[in-house]
Parts: sequence; C-alpha cells; structure tokens
Amino acid sequence: MSLKVLYAIYEEGDDLLHAVETVRGKGMDVVDCYTPYPVHGLDNVMGIKRSRLPIAAFCFAMLGLASAISLQYFTMGYDWPMIIGGKPYSGLPSWIPVCFELSILFTAYGMGITFFIKSRMLHGMEADIKDIRQTDNRLVMAIDVSDTDDTSGLESLLKETKATEIKKPYQETVEAVKTETPKVPVEKVKAAPVKKAAPKTKAKSSSVASKKSSEITEEEKGEKINLLLGKIGKASGSVNDDLKLVKGIGPVFERNLNSIGIRSFEQISKMDSETIKLVEEITRYFPGKIERENWIEQALELMKK
Repeated sequence: MSLKVLYAIYEEGDDLLHAVETVRGKGMDVVDCYTPYPVHGLDNVMGIKRSRLPIAAFCFAMLGLASAISLQYFTMGYDWPMIIGGKPYSGLPSWIPVCFELSILFTAYGMGITFFIKSRMLHGMEADIKDIRQTDNRLVMAIDVSDTDDTSGLESLLKETKATEIKKPYQETVEAVKTETPKVPVEKVKAAPVKKAAPKTKAKSSSVASKKSSEITEEEKGEKINLLLGKIGKASGSVNDDLKLVKGIGPVFERNLNSIGIRSFEQISKMDSETIKLVEEITRYFPGKIERENWIEQALELMKK
C-alpha cells in the first residue's frame, strides 16, 4: 500500500520553514522536503535528530591516527631505523605532521563514503524527483494525506503559507509514469491517461516497462514477508501494541504493518538495515524515512514503559 501524498511548492526558504511549522503544528505528517539548496533550520522544524556523521568522522580520524603511528613506528623504529638530525628512532613529536595528514585523509574519505552509503546515493540509482524545479529554484514539501479524502482545508492552509502551487495525491500517479518512480501501484498506472497514450519514443515505452518490472508479485511479496518475520520474529496472538505511538506511523500505515504481521514494539526494535529495506519494498514506504525517524530507538523506549 503506497502513501497518498500532497506536494506544496514554495519559492522562498523562509516560507517553507513557516509552512512546515504550521503543518506539523496541526498534527499532520511532513514526509520530506526537497530543496535545491540548504535551508538552515529545516531539520529542526521537521523534527529530524542531529546526524551521527560526526561520530563516524571521529572514528575515521582515530583510524588514520593509529595507521600513521603504526606506519612510522614500524618504518623508523623497527624495519629501517635511521638517525635523522640526532632524533631518536621513535620520536613522537616529529611524527605529528604525518599523523595529522593521515587523520584528515581517513576522515575525508570515510565521511564521504559513509554519507553516500547511508543516503543510498549510489551509482545507478534513480533520482527521486517530485518536481523538476526542485533542483533549480523551487522548494517542495511532501505531506502525508493518507488518512483523509478531503484535502480542501489543508490546501487553504497551504495557500495561507504562500504556497505557489499544490499538487494533489492523484497527480503522483501521472508523474510516476513520466519519471519512472516505482511508488505507485500498477492498478493506478493503468487508470492514468498517460499510461493509455501511445508511446511517442523508445524512451517513453521503456519507462512503462521499467514501471511494470518495479512492482512485486503476490508470490514475491509473500516470500519477502516470510523472510522479514523470520528475522524479527512473529508477534504472539495476544500482542497488539499501539504502533501509532511511534512517531511517523499513522492509522493507515499501522493497518498496513499489521497486515504483514508486524504488531509489536519488540518486532520493530529488532529491525536492522536489511529488514527495514524489506519493509520499504513490501509497503512501498518512503526509503530512508524509518531510519531518519529512529523507529528502532522509539520502540525500545516504548517497551520500557
């Protein structure tokens, strides 16, 4: 089951910040924001916790420092000891420049590699483009409206926050065919006018073919569910925790999780990167959102109560 998302488009970063605060203040879930440049303070108003990348940077720096000391000690003190300017073989003060340089080198490369792996920005992956202008001069806010069929009140609120354009949920189906995004069920694509139109170019027909291949069959879905429950365990018949207490899980998505056998905080607490990816593939949930909202830590805290 895919999310029903409404997109609001803004021209200024300050307007986007104010809109995110307003929408979250009304109790609605802001799925993500797409901006062509950094908007200072956006992470805080979205409720995103501070990145753990500095911890990784420190670990890489210590690895570089240890490598520099080991290299110089082995070379100068054991393998090929030389007297240079009357300095001792194992002269730590004279090693400082090399220690500094290798610490910086390991940190720079380590942070870069970690960032791309964690963000899934790897070679061959398709860009998640909601509006082509999000890479140029427009800012896009995605709002989860799965729990309501009438978005007129929300649209009025967004216009008050200076939204220049609003894309309704059904438009995501049309855009999915054009941009080859795999987040729309096959049934909706078949009903969309773009799908019925005859392909004008080879690229257009390959787009539809790519869309079909991205969907999983019921048999594949069953296999993925069995693999998922085999890793996080099955909830006993008497367990039925209120998963809505986890920030980021609404009533609709709770039913979706229950339908695949996830009914307890304990199951969520046992998730890892592999099982999170399985949940995203089965439920068509936004990639990376589970990790950003720290579902595992939230579930562990709820289990203590």
